[in-house]
Amino acid sequence: MSEFISRVVYNNEKKLRLLYTGIDEFQRAKRNYGFFDFPMFQENDTSRYFDNSTYMLMTVDSMKDLNSRLEKPVDFDYFRPTIVAKGMKPFDEDNWEFVRIGDTTIFHATKPCERCILTTIDPATGKYNNEHMQELSQISAC
Repeated sequence: MSEFISRVVYNNEKKLRLLYTGIDEFQRAKRNYGFFDFPMFQENDTSRYFDNSTYMLMTVDSMKDLNSRLEKPVDFDYFRPTIVAKGMKPFDEDNWEFVRIGDTTIFHATKPCERCILTTIDPATGKYNNEHMQELSQISAC
């Protein structure tokens, strides 16, 4: 599977590895933020990670839109998405309830991503850059 995804995403360069962490051993109840209303959360939803999601999805179209508004464009490395889609309207992903990949894989979209402070650090230089996050907060649910 990792070779297939690498072929599609990286034009035949093998850059991805998939990691399996088990089904039940690390699941935890999703956090209740209290100040956000995410109707897609369900009482029995569980998560492996602190931020309530095992994946982060972005679209090429949203990134192009964001970069068109910035003095200094950024790339996907700032956000570290695990899934990148293309061919949509910018920021359509903010309103998706489910994401289907292929015939059998369906992800439940529960909430906009709340990326940590590392999204403000240029991955190439290690320097602080918050322009893209300020702009993004004006145009997206993220």
